[in-house]
Amino acid sequence: MSRIPITTEGRLHYLTATETVLSVFVCSTKMLCSWPEREHFYEQNEQQWRQCRAERKNQRSVYTKS
Repeated sequence: MSRIPITTEGRLHYLTATETVLSVFVCSTKMLCSWPEREHFYEQNEQQWRQCRAERKNQRSVYTKS
């Protein structure tokens, strides 16, 4: 499964294609079009994203690269 790098505050997050589509959809529905606003969105929801990614990692332990 392809992973797309997302940069937030100098840290590099790797999202799966599904997560990327979901995040873009959420950003577009919240009318967050510019990158600073998207980074702010990720910053606000980083804990939620991290928990979601942790749960996904538990489900498929094949993709455990941190």
